[in-house]
Amino acid sequence: MFSSNASKLTAAGDRTAAAAARKAAGLAGDNLNYEYQSTAIKMLQADRSIYQTISSADANIAGNGFKASGTAMDILRDSAVQGDLTKSIIGTQGEIDANGIKQQIASFGAQADQYDNAAAAADSASTGSMISGLIKGAGAVASAAMFFSDRRLKENAVQIGERNGIPWY
Repeated sequence: MFSSNASKLTAAGDRTAAAAARKAAGLAGDNLNYEYQSTAIKMLQADRSIYQTISSADANIAGNGFKASGTAMDILRDSAVQGDLTKSIIGTQGEIDANGIKQQIASFGAQADQYDNAAAAADSASTGSMISGLIKGAGAVASAAMFFSDRRLKENAVQIGERNGIPWY
Protein backbone atom coordinates (compact mmCIF):
# COMPACT_ATOMS: atom_id res chain seq x y z
CA MET A 1 0.00 0.00 0.00
CA PHE A 2 2.83 2.40 0.84
CA SER A 3 4.56 1.73 -2.48
CA SER A 4 1.28 2.61 -4.19
CA ASN A 5 1.30 6.05 -2.53
CA ALA A 6 4.96 6.55 -3.43
CA SER A 7 4.19 5.72 -7.05
CA LYS A 8 1.32 8.22 -7.04
CA LEU A 9 3.66 10.93 -5.71
CA THR A 10 6.23 10.05 -8.36
CA ALA A 11 3.57 10.31 -11.08
CA ALA A 12 2.47 13.72 -9.77
CA GLY A 13 6.07 14.94 -9.81
CA ASP A 14 6.54 13.66 -13.36
CA ARG A 15 3.39 15.47 -14.49
CA THR A 16 4.66 18.70 -12.93
CA ALA A 17 8.01 18.30 -14.71
CA ALA A 18 6.21 17.62 -18.02
CA ALA A 19 4.18 20.81 -17.60
CA ALA A 20 7.37 22.78 -16.88
CA ALA A 21 9.05 21.35 -19.99
CA ARG A 22 6.03 22.29 -22.11
CA LYS A 23 6.13 25.81 -20.69
CA ALA A 24 9.85 26.03 -21.50
CA ALA A 25 9.07 24.88 -25.07
CA GLY A 26 6.45 27.62 -25.33
CA LEU A 27 8.91 30.24 -24.11
CA ALA A 28 11.48 28.98 -26.59
CA GLY A 29 8.81 29.36 -29.29
CA ASP A 30 8.43 32.99 -28.23
CA ASN A 31 12.21 33.38 -28.46
CA LEU A 32 12.08 31.98 -31.99
CA ASN A 33 9.61 34.71 -32.99
CA TYR A 34 11.85 37.32 -31.35
CA GLU A 35 14.83 35.97 -33.29
CA TYR A 36 12.95 36.28 -36.59
CA GLN A 37 11.94 39.84 -35.72
CA SER A 38 15.48 40.71 -34.62
CA THR A 39 16.93 39.38 -37.88
CA ALA A 40 14.37 41.37 -39.88
CA ILE A 41 15.29 44.55 -37.97
CA LYS A 42 19.01 43.94 -38.55
CA MET A 43 18.32 43.50 -42.28
CA LEU A 44 16.43 46.81 -42.37
CA GLN A 45 19.29 48.50 -40.52
CA ALA A 46 21.77 47.05 -43.01
CA ASP A 47 19.61 48.25 -45.93
CA ARG A 48 19.58 51.75 -44.43
CA SER A 49 23.33 51.70 -43.85
CA ILE A 50 23.97 50.50 -47.43
CA TYR A 51 21.70 53.20 -48.81
CA GLN A 52 23.50 55.86 -46.74
CA THR A 53 26.93 54.60 -47.82
CA ILE A 54 26.06 54.48 -51.52
CA SER A 55 24.22 57.82 -51.38
CA SER A 56 27.16 59.45 -49.59
CA ALA A 57 29.63 58.05 -52.14
CA ASP A 58 27.38 59.18 -55.00
CA ALA A 59 27.09 62.67 -53.48
CA ASN A 60 30.89 62.89 -53.02
CA ILE A 61 31.48 61.82 -56.60
CA ALA A 62 29.02 64.41 -57.91
CA GLY A 63 30.24 67.08 -55.47
CA ASN A 64 33.82 66.72 -56.73
CA GLY A 65 32.73 67.08 -60.31
CA PHE A 66 33.25 63.47 -61.36
CA LYS A 67 30.93 61.59 -63.70
CA ALA A 68 29.25 58.32 -62.70
CA SER A 69 31.67 56.23 -64.73
CA GLY A 70 34.94 54.32 -64.39
CA THR A 71 36.41 54.45 -60.88
CA ALA A 72 33.32 56.14 -59.47
CA MET A 73 31.18 53.21 -60.65
CA ASP A 74 33.69 50.78 -59.18
CA ILE A 75 33.36 52.48 -55.78
CA LEU A 76 29.56 52.37 -55.92
CA ARG A 77 29.55 48.72 -57.07
CA ASP A 78 32.02 47.77 -54.30
CA SER A 79 29.79 49.44 -51.74
CA ALA A 80 26.75 47.55 -53.04
CA VAL A 81 28.62 44.21 -53.00
CA GLN A 82 29.86 44.85 -49.46
CA GLY A 83 26.29 45.66 -48.40
CA ASP A 84 24.96 42.44 -49.93
CA LEU A 85 27.67 40.47 -48.14
CA THR A 86 26.71 42.10 -44.83
CA LYS A 87 23.04 41.24 -45.39
CA SER A 88 23.94 37.66 -46.29
CA ILE A 89 25.91 37.29 -43.04
CA ILE A 90 23.02 38.75 -41.01
CA GLY A 91 20.54 36.36 -42.66
CA THR A 92 22.76 33.32 -42.19
CA GLN A 93 23.42 34.13 -38.54
CA GLY A 94 19.69 34.65 -37.99
CA GLU A 95 18.97 31.19 -39.44
CA ILE A 96 21.71 29.61 -37.30
CA ASP A 97 20.23 31.18 -34.17
CA ALA A 98 16.68 30.20 -35.19
CA ASN A 99 17.75 26.58 -35.81
CA GLY A 100 19.33 26.47 -32.34
CA ILE A 101 16.06 27.65 -30.81
CA LYS A 102 14.12 25.06 -32.85
CA GLN A 103 16.39 22.39 -31.36
CA GLN A 104 15.57 23.69 -27.87
CA ILE A 105 11.86 23.49 -28.62
CA ALA A 106 12.23 19.89 -29.82
CA SER A 107 14.33 19.00 -26.79
CA PHE A 108 11.80 20.44 -24.34
CA GLY A 109 9.02 18.59 -26.18
CA ALA A 110 10.93 15.30 -25.91
CA GLN A 111 11.53 15.92 -22.20
CA ALA A 112 7.81 16.52 -21.68
CA ASP A 113 7.01 13.27 -23.49
CA GLN A 114 9.51 11.38 -21.32
CA TYR A 115 7.98 12.79 -18.15
CA ASP A 116 4.48 11.87 -19.40
CA ASN A 117 5.65 8.29 -20.06
CA ALA A 118 7.27 8.12 -16.62
CA ALA A 119 4.03 9.37 -15.02
CA ALA A 120 2.03 6.72 -16.88
CA ALA A 121 4.48 4.04 -15.72
CA ALA A 122 4.24 5.28 -12.13
CA ASP A 123 0.42 5.22 -12.34
CA SER A 124 0.60 1.66 -13.61
CA ALA A 125 3.00 0.70 -10.82
CA SER A 126 0.65 2.31 -8.30
CA THR A 127 -2.28 0.27 -9.58
CA GLY A 128 -0.17 -2.91 -9.58
CA SER A 129 0.98 -2.27 -6.01
CA MET A 130 -2.61 -1.67 -4.90
CA ILE A 131 -3.83 -4.88 -6.55
CA SER A 132 -0.88 -6.83 -5.14
CA GLY A 133 -1.63 -5.49 -1.66
CA LEU A 134 -5.29 -6.46 -1.94
CA ILE A 135 -4.40 -9.97 -3.14
CA LYS A 136 -1.94 -10.41 -0.28
CA GLY A 137 -4.60 -9.18 2.18
CA ALA A 138 -7.17 -11.58 0.74
CA GLY A 139 -4.62 -14.39 0.98
CA ALA A 140 -4.02 -13.61 4.64
CA VAL A 141 -7.77 -13.65 5.33
CA ALA A 142 -8.11 -16.93 3.44
CA SER A 143 -5.24 -18.45 5.42
CA ALA A 144 -6.89 -17.42 8.67
CA ALA A 145 -10.24 -18.80 7.49
CA MET A 146 -8.66 -22.11 6.59
CA PHE A 147 -7.26 -22.34 10.11
CA PHE A 148 -10.80 -22.20 11.47
CA SER A 149 -12.07 -24.63 8.85
CA ASP A 150 -10.50 -27.59 10.65
CA ARG A 151 -13.16 -30.32 11.09
CA ARG A 152 -12.13 -30.87 14.71
CA LEU A 153 -13.11 -27.25 15.53
CA LYS A 154 -16.66 -27.64 14.23
CA GLU A 155 -19.47 -28.75 16.51
CA ASN A 156 -23.01 -29.74 15.63
CA ALA A 157 -22.29 -29.78 11.87
CA VAL A 158 -25.41 -30.96 10.02
CA GLN A 159 -25.34 -31.86 6.34
CA ILE A 160 -27.99 -29.89 4.45
CA GLY A 161 -27.42 -31.38 1.03
CA GLU A 162 -24.97 -32.55 -1.57
CA ARG A 163 -23.94 -31.12 -4.91
CA ASN A 164 -21.74 -32.92 -7.44
CA GLY A 165 -20.73 -35.40 -4.81
CA ILE A 166 -19.62 -32.72 -2.34
CA PRO A 167 -21.51 -32.53 0.94
CA TRP A 168 -22.89 -29.16 2.06
CA TYR A 169 -23.15 -28.37 5.74
